[in-house]
Amino acid sequence: MYHAISHTLLHSLWQGALLSAITGLIITCTRKSSSALRYNLLVSAMVLFAVGVAGTFCFEFNKGRLIMPVSADQHLADRHLINSVPNLSETMQYPTLPGSTISKTIGSYLNRYGAIIVWVWLLIVCARCVQLVTGLREVHHLRNNYTSGIGSYWEGRVRQLCGQLGIKRLIGIAQSGLAKTPMVTGHLKPLILIPLGMLTSLSAEEAEAVLLHELAHILRSDYLVNLLQNIMEIIFFFNPAVLWLSALIKAERENCCDDIAVGRGGKVNYLKALVACEEYRMPRTYAMTLKAGNRSLKNRAARIISNKNQSLNNREKSLLAVCLIAAGLFVTAFASGGKVSVNQYTAPHQVSIDTTRLESDSERTKSMISDLLKDGIISSPENLSFKIGTDEFVVNYQKQPEAVYQKYRARYVATQHSGSDDWIWYYYFDSQKWALIVAHKFQPASVHPQTHDTTTGVFRGKSN
Repeated sequence: MYHAISHTLLHSLWQGALLSAITGLIITCTRKSSSALRYNLLVSAMVLFAVGVAGTFCFEFNKGRLIMPVSADQHLADRHLINSVPNLSETMQYPTLPGSTISKTIGSYLNRYGAIIVWVWLLIVCARCVQLVTGLREVHHLRNNYTSGIGSYWEGRVRQLCGQLGIKRLIGIAQSGLAKTPMVTGHLKPLILIPLGMLTSLSAEEAEAVLLHELAHILRSDYLVNLLQNIMEIIFFFNPAVLWLSALIKAERENCCDDIAVGRGGKVNYLKALVACEEYRMPRTYAMTLKAGNRSLKNRAARIISNKNQSLNNREKSLLAVCLIAAGLFVTAFASGGKVSVNQYTAPHQVSIDTTRLESDSERTKSMISDLLKDGIISSPENLSFKIGTDEFVVNYQKQPEAVYQKYRARYVATQHSGSDDWIWYYYFDSQKWALIVAHKFQPASVHPQTHDTTTGVFRGKSN
């Protein structure tokens, strides 16, 4: 589980960079489009990111279930000693092992500190969940304390506006002695809270503009979407792309409701209502409010007047470029790392070896397969065969370079006393076939008359 979560969190960073590119493309290409279209596209991008991360987690989790790494002590305790073969004296020449130092370093770091990373992430998520619950309790407190009726006229007016907007649910409205700005609380039973005495300070048209904005949030089910959006921010608090996209979604959500209110009540009345609500400002992250900071108020007013959507500023363009370059380097490092190739080798000796197959479901076998996958030596555990001992390391009938052999020997080969027979571990390995490969030169796809094996390979530095 630690492996799956830690790798999913890592992959979410480059996925976030890709999300940033998609978001930047949406913002740039929809500058003259409606706020509703921009909002739907941005939400779709967020959903696509969530699906991608969920798929990554499922992949990593299933891979972790197939291959479960174990400790070195378990390897030593579970080894099979096979005393059968003398040293093979063939001489080998290989190129240097290609791959990315960055990818190996990151992979090694995650394997070593994955559990710690997951626990730290989980603690921060829990702390932010507490913050979310506290905010929801605060909204619940606002809804149920120091509220009073607003009068039959405005209750009737809310019902009329609901009919005009096509809202069929019963919407409540009340004055609040705690709220400092108009807001909507609740999804199943929405309630509009108006600061005490605010409606008396506004004209009837301005008050209706305020109500239209809040009813637009109810019509669009923004309260529920906003809550789910806050959960995404909690889980991916470390991902700047998610936080940036979330901020854009919140801004476009307000723009959508602004458009509905302006369409029904006019620009002048609504702009006056925005300024009036700014005087009652109080942040409520978990309730849908008409609040706007100074910069937000300016941007919203400018958009309403000019009918033009905001585009990327220079800072956002610079950060987006940096993210894309970093993501490209990150993906390239992981894509190119850890692949092993064999150029040539010579084998002057023919060795007669009995066929031995070891089919083991032990933890050390799973760990060996895990290491082979991580190092890029194999791409899949299917049809895997290998042999490792005190003389060589052969995977799928290809002898591995000395550096690879020494790495795996240090972990998987038991220390032998001087004068003792060699220690060899076979896994679905046909030793007769390997001896014939070492000693002879075969044509591709030829069938040996004794073993009936189809053999291909690279011999004496030439490809056949």
